[in-house]
Amino acid sequence: RNKTEKEVAQASAAELSAQNDKVEHENKILKRAVTIQQERQNQMSSELEAARRFRVEAEDRIRRLEQVNLTLQYQLQAANSSSGNDFMGFSPRPPDVY
Repeated sequence: RNKTEKEVAQASAAELSAQNDKVEHENKILKRAVTIQQERQNQMSSELEAARRFRVEAEDRIRRLEQVNLTLQYQLQAANSSSGNDFMGFSPRPPDVY
């Protein structure tokens, strides 16, 4: 009877050891998967932050270009209106002949 209980205990220990090995292997795989996911998340966060910075810079540049455009439109309009002394609709005025 002692021998049978010992064999049963050894078989049970071997089975538990095999299960433990399997669980440890799965745990390693899961830890590696978590590490990979974390690396991907960090990379995506970095890319998202870079995209946000690019958007802010692009919006700022658009604003500056719109201001330059308005200034140029104003200058063009001022230049056109200053030549308001058109001679019978001719622009520029024809030369005076004596």
